[in-house]
Amino acid sequence: MATSFVYQPFTNEKQFRLLDLGSGPGSIRCRLRTISIETPEPYEALSYCWGPPTPKRTIFVNGGTFLVRPNLYTALLYLRDGDGYRSRTMWIDAICINQSDNREKNVCIPQMCDVYQLCWRTIIWLGEHDWLTKSTFDGVRFLSTKFSDGEHVGKYYDWRRMRRRDGQQGEGLLGPIRDIAGHLHTVAAFNSVFGRDWFSRLWVIQELALSRHAVFICGDYQIDWEDISRAQAISTDFIDDSRRIMRLYRDSPGSGVHNILDCMFASWSRIATDPKDKIYGLLALASKGSQVIPIGVDYDLDAADIFKRFTTTYVEYTGDLEILAICRGCNTNGTTMLDDPSWVIDYRNYYNGTTELISWRPGEVEWSAGGNDRRCKPVINGNRFGAQGYEFETIFKVSSVSKTGRKKVKPSYLAAVISSFVSAAGFSRFYLDAKKIVSEANPESMYRHGGNTGLTTLDAFWQTLRMDPHGTVLGGPNELPRDKKIREGVDQLLTRHAGLVTIDNVAGFLFSIALYLIVLIMTCLGDVFYTEFFAWAIWTKQRRFFVTEKGYFGLGPGETRVGDKIVLFQGGPVPIITRPGEPSSIVGESYVQGIMEGEVFDKEKCRLLWYE
Repeated sequence: MATSFVYQPFTNEKQFRLLDLGSGPGSIRCRLRTISIETPEPYEALSYCWGPPTPKRTIFVNGGTFLVRPNLYTALLYLRDGDGYRSRTMWIDAICINQSDNREKNVCIPQMCDVYQLCWRTIIWLGEHDWLTKSTFDGVRFLSTKFSDGEHVGKYYDWRRMRRRDGQQGEGLLGPIRDIAGHLHTVAAFNSVFGRDWFSRLWVIQELALSRHAVFICGDYQIDWEDISRAQAISTDFIDDSRRIMRLYRDSPGSGVHNILDCMFASWSRIATDPKDKIYGLLALASKGSQVIPIGVDYDLDAADIFKRFTTTYVEYTGDLEILAICRGCNTNGTTMLDDPSWVIDYRNYYNGTTELISWRPGEVEWSAGGNDRRCKPVINGNRFGAQGYEFETIFKVSSVSKTGRKKVKPSYLAAVISSFVSAAGFSRFYLDAKKIVSEANPESMYRHGGNTGLTTLDAFWQTLRMDPHGTVLGGPNELPRDKKIREGVDQLLTRHAGLVTIDNVAGFLFSIALYLIVLIMTCLGDVFYTEFFAWAIWTKQRRFFVTEKGYFGLGPGETRVGDKIVLFQGGPVPIITRPGEPSSIVGESYVQGIMEGEVFDKEKCRLLWYE
């Protein structure tokens, strides 16, 4: 009977291990060896999702037994040479790093930048294929062929119609029906691949961004990362889970990511088995940027200590108040500790459903609610956080929380439909509740607050939900009459059937399904507003709509309450909601219509405000 494998410790900090994956059928047998990272040999790095810890599977490493999780075991079966001709040299974190030795992890984690930059190829394992995988990869490859034209060609789910047009095939009488069926199939197919757990992991950001060459393998099918990147570049829409990786990939290697906060914002809703990795898993990317924050790796520290140390160090080195966008606030769900200061980031409850941050919208807008002078000097004294600012307004009314898509679902056709349906129904209830608050004023009256002077109250409401202060998407001077009509039509549909927008009774359930199908089908046919319906659901996710005492409209965290204050910090990009008390606390970031670009900020009113 074989004995368990035992790691031999490194003799210096320049060493790392490589795995030779044996060939042939039968048990998986490997050889693990230690080499110098300064003189590496060709190897592939594996990027994958750890997945469920049980049932453990047994492989053999250097003749000893070694237990691995099911997903890694399946990956090794697919990746080894089953014909028995050659071994495969790889770096795999779960095997090449002694995961039970924190001292070794403290040395290896800072090496991640070198590990992925030195490998000749990164293999991204997505899991076993299903009946939709081939169709997805075919669609991505077709879109990739259009990259050389340098133009956006349309929606990704329209690729089949594009291909027919390239082949000069007629649409025929059944063309519209075929298009809708093709769109629905493509949406489900892309979700079956790009909705997999790999795309929700935190570590994959640096693993992909630092790699020289990457290939995605899904069972028997594979596709190069370059094909996915090109498809994204020319499509006006794509699967959300891949966008953030692509943004960071375009920024690195070479130019570097600006700082670790950009990485943290991009990975806000991503999952890490150990909450500490929400910081440590991004250090390799941040070390390439122009602004390096001195953060050491120490897995022996408690997560609360790590989060507080990081927040304090970042604020002291940069003076950047953007970090308040991901502070704990007044969120008491999950494992969040009430004793932690409200201004400290806390990823122990990182998936709270809010996947889009107000403060961070790269390529779209840069807010300046607290003025353009970012040279602020926050002060930290123990558990107290101080910054120059003033209380601008008090929240007077709040809506219910927009409970859309809170739970992450497994990638499947049915799961994708159910998740989208629940999100549509959840947003509809939120919309009606918020609309009721707005309707208590005259919807046709003018919204004369901050920088807005020519908006109706209803247009200001719609723009608030989209966080679109100038109406560049909806409700603005450039809005097409057709889009305005569609937008008002959906509003009337929801308002007319207000009592039915629920999934708690049969009538409401059927109405919600009908509403979802209308929105989905019209989206597939290219109607702008119906696409915006889902955009509204995303941007309002786990947020409340509010009205202030003076009539300002805004969106705040789900924890926002009546009586909370809206504070403008000098140099802060967005308004921050705070809660009065002894001591006062931070609630979180907010959007307030008409003040996001410094229209009302008054530096003379600033004083030092303290929060815990």
